[in-house]
Amino acid sequence: MKRKKLLQKAKVQADQWYYIHKPLIEARQYIERMMIINEKEQLCTIRNQDNPNQLKI
Repeated sequence: MKRKKLLQKAKVQADQWYYIHKPLIEARQYIERMMIINEKEQLCTIRNQDNPNQLKI
């Protein structure tokens, strides 16, 4: 019985932690996606500057 109460308490604590940190996790994921998109755009720009006769992406 004591183990069951401890497991329930741990679950509640984990849920509370996730509820508090979820916006931060989502914000970080969003920033990482934007950074990847920005890097791809910069690569395309560099390629287009190197070969101006090529079709632009």
